[in-house]
Amino acid sequence: VYRRGKQCPAKFVDEARSAILSGDLDKFAGLALNEKGFFASICRAMVTNFKTSTVEDIRVRAESEAMRQISVLRTPLKGLNFIASVAPLLGLLGTVLGMIACFDSLSDDAASTAQSQAMAGGIKVALLTTAAGLTVAVPSLFTFFIFNQKLTLIIAHCEGLAAEFVQELAHLKHRITEAESRRAGGGTG
Repeated sequence: VYRRGKQCPAKFVDEARSAILSGDLDKFAGLALNEKGFFASICRAMVTNFKTSTVEDIRVRAESEAMRQISVLRTPLKGLNFIASVAPLLGLLGTVLGMIACFDSLSDDAASTAQSQAMAGGIKVALLTTAAGLTVAVPSLFTFFIFNQKLTLIIAHCEGLAAEFVQELAHLKHRITEAESRRAGGGTG
């Protein structure tokens, strides 16, 4: 999921850019419809109601779709972040329960050897649960960091491309408007 080639394929970007520059809006729309991923979704939003849209409308739709897609892409990361946050707390809970078992063994009127064994058992529970919590939390946090960084780079790349495409679509819209004005002006004279 967090690969640039999946969310913003270079071939799609090149073909879409070429379609815009050549003024072939239908080809651009078709490419966007047939491609999956973050950037293709933004492109689909750009061409929705293109003829009746202002450049600002196109920009707003692209930004809205980008935010929606970013939210979708961040969902698995939220799960990793949750695991990385909760695992140490579960380890801490085990530590507290183990310490409670230790102190409970001291309150009994048992022999000192039995007290020592009960305390050792409580300390063992405390250490094992702490270790288990950290064993889950550290790799989860590391994985979260890596994937979050990859997603941040993909988002930055796609935002730059989206701004470029909106600008090119603005030029295309301007050219279409000028051509229609010339045709309308030429037909009345």
